[in-house]
Amino acid sequence: MISKKQRALTQLQSLDFVLRCPHCQKAAQATDTGMTCENHHTFDVAKQGYLHLAGTVAKSRYTKELFRARQALLSETRFFNPVISEIATWIEGESSLSSPLLVDMGCGEGTHLAGILEQVKSGRGIGIDLAKEGIQLATNHDVDALWLVADLAKSPVQEHSVDVVLNILSPANHQEFRRILKPGGYVVKVIPNAQYLEELRKFFYAGTDKETYENEGAKEQFEKTLETVHISRQNYSVELTDEQWRDLIAMTPLTWNAPPEQVNEFIELALPSVTVDLTVLVGKLKKS
Repeated sequence: MISKKQRALTQLQSLDFVLRCPHCQKAAQATDTGMTCENHHTFDVAKQGYLHLAGTVAKSRYTKELFRARQALLSETRFFNPVISEIATWIEGESSLSSPLLVDMGCGEGTHLAGILEQVKSGRGIGIDLAKEGIQLATNHDVDALWLVADLAKSPVQEHSVDVVLNILSPANHQEFRRILKPGGYVVKVIPNAQYLEELRKFFYAGTDKETYENEGAKEQFEKTLETVHISRQNYSVELTDEQWRDLIAMTPLTWNAPPEQVNEFIELALPSVTVDLTVLVGKLKKS
């Protein structure tokens, strides 16, 4: 059985033309152990099957426990399946792209990119996140993807080399999207709507400005640089067990500061399901 490291090296051999050195921005080239550039900056693929292209990363709330909870919840409940299927169907049927290269900017533990690649059979992917803990879990997915720990604001991706930028429930850097996107390429962004996780919002944020969510700011930012070519709303419920509720609470920043007794009080409500309410936006670059 091929190791994760060998699989990553194989992916790197086929995708090195897309990458650049994070230090000097020179073109990258695959080696027997990882990647180098013409200025001899070298980066080795980790045994877990990813490439670390960031410097020292400060600790954050995005821990291994958070990503494990997220991966468990998403695999057990197919939490985002309708959204993933919507994106994959659009890429396959409407984008007119052949063998598209997808880059997921803020891929976390890789479930979204992996799910899309499972349906877009001709596609290849690169998943980028600054959280090493998420990328380490992403290597568990058996898909045609290369996983990178890297700075999203200064991604190690060549200019005008990407067919589709994915930005799913993550902060957007539209300047960077514009830099790496090919002419005729697309940005797919997923943003929450007012009812997204409303069960959590109504309980943990009752009477505050966080009880509801307004997405107009994210839409306006999207429309400044992109021409919207597709928009759809996905609104549905997902049934959860008590343990799955705990995984959801562990993975969402909405409840990071909730005391344990408040979490237990919420679990005791035994709510049958949670609301998923998301908008999928697809845009192409506006002509300058």
